[in-house]
Amino acid sequence: MSSIPILSLIQTNLIRYGTLVVLIFGFVGNIGVVYLFSHHHKNGCALYLLCAALFNIIYLSVSIPYGLYVLDNFDPSSSSLYVCKSRFFFFHVWGQVSRYFVILACVDRFLLTHRNATIRNFSHINKTRILIVISIIFWHVFPIHIFIMTTIQNGRCGYFGLYYILNSVYTLIFVGFLPPILMVIFGYLSFRNVSQMRTRIQPSGTTITNHQGNAIQQKDRSLLKMLLSEVSVYVVTMSLYPIILLEISLTNSMNIQKSPQRSQIENFISFLSLFLIYLNTSAPFYIYFVVSKSFRHDVRESFKKLYKFILRK
Repeated sequence: MSSIPILSLIQTNLIRYGTLVVLIFGFVGNIGVVYLFSHHHKNGCALYLLCAALFNIIYLSVSIPYGLYVLDNFDPSSSSLYVCKSRFFFFHVWGQVSRYFVILACVDRFLLTHRNATIRNFSHINKTRILIVISIIFWHVFPIHIFIMTTIQNGRCGYFGLYYILNSVYTLIFVGFLPPILMVIFGYLSFRNVSQMRTRIQPSGTTITNHQGNAIQQKDRSLLKMLLSEVSVYVVTMSLYPIILLEISLTNSMNIQKSPQRSQIENFISFLSLFLIYLNTSAPFYIYFVVSKSFRHDVRESFKKLYKFILRK
C-alpha cells in the first residue's frame, strides 16, 4: 500500500485538529505569560519574554486560522499578490521577532550574571526597552526582500528562480542556525556565570540587604532556569527544520527528478517541522509551569485573585 495517501491523511488531520489544539493552548498560555510577567516589567529578561509571548499570540492567531481556512476553501494568496506577499512577509517577521527576543533574554541573563560591573550595567531596563523597539523595527525592515520578491507563478504563491536559492540560504542562517546557536552560547555562559557566583553581585552604585539580595538572586535564578528550559525545547523542536529545508533546497536547485512518493514524504516532513515550530511558540507557559516553583506559585495566586473577583460579582 502506498504511503502517499496515508501521509496526506495524517497531514490533513494535523492541520485540521492538531494546529487547532496548538492555537487554543498557545493563545491561553501566552496570555498567561503576558499577564504574569507584566508584574515584573522592570526586569529585562521578563520583559523580553513578555514581548516574545505577545508576538507568539499574533503569530498563532493569524497563521493557524489562515491555514485552517485554506484547508477547505480557496487560498486567496494564489490570486492576490498583496495577500501572497503579506502572508510570507508578516508570518516570517512575527516569528523572527519572537525568537530573537528569546535570544536577547539569554544575552540579558549573561550580562546580569557577569562578574564585571560595567558589563552588568548593560542589563539596565532602559537599555532593554530601547533594544525591544530596535528589534521590532529591524525585523520589519531587514527581511523586506521577502515582501518584494515573493510572487505568484502558475497559481502558486512562493519564491522562484534565483531568489528561491537566496531565500533558502537566508532562512537557513537567520532561522535555522543562528537562533539556536546564539541561545545555546549565551544560555551556557549565563549558567556558567551563575554556577561561579559565590554571592549576589549588584550593579555599581546600588546597595541592598542580604535578605533583598537573596530574594533578587532567587528571582533571577528562577528566570534563568525557565529561560534555559525554553531554549532546550526550542533547540529540539527546531532541529528538523533546517535539515529538511537544506535537503529540499539542494535537490530542487540541482533539478533532481523526484518521484511522487518522495515529494510527498518531503512535503510531510517539511510540514512536520513547521508544526513543531507552532508547538514551540505555544509551549513557553507550560515549560515555565513545569520547571519553576515560583512561576507555579504566581499562577496559583492569579487564579485565587480571579476566583475572588468572580465571587464578588
